[in-house]
Amino acid sequence: MKEKEIKKFFDVMSIDRNLEIESDPIGKYEQQMRQRAVVELLNPTKSELILDVGCGNARDIIVFGSSGAESIGIDLSTGMIKEGRKDIAKIGLEKIDLIVGNATNLPFKEETFDKISCSETIEHIPNYEDAITEMNRVLKGGESW
Repeated sequence: MKEKEIKKFFDVMSIDRNLEIESDPIGKYEQQMRQRAVVELLNPTKSELILDVGCGNARDIIVFGSSGAESIGIDLSTGMIKEGRKDIAKIGLEKIDLIVGNATNLPFKEETFDKISCSETIEHIPNYEDAITEMNRVLKGGESW
């Protein structure tokens, strides 16, 4: 798929996505287990700045922000970002920012983030190698995660 097609797909998918997941017991369980693993591995803390690449509608980044970590989410889909902002506003988390952008050209300076999350995203990026290079560029120390 080309970038434009991917963006359109996720813009359409963004509408009521969380409601669909919550109404399907298997999908809900799968997402809860995936999110639990991501959060345990990332172990967000108050003193960290975390980037969520492919943040979608902010399901994971809300958990990061709830831990006190300052978090920025980036996603190609305007629809996903719009839906994520609605959920963040409902909760009232202030340390979360969501932006529309491309994982292969991250709009951040080198070594900006303490940690990076990228869950259920790489498989949707045609030039995923470029995205990995960009994530390493903006990660403090350029370490692999």
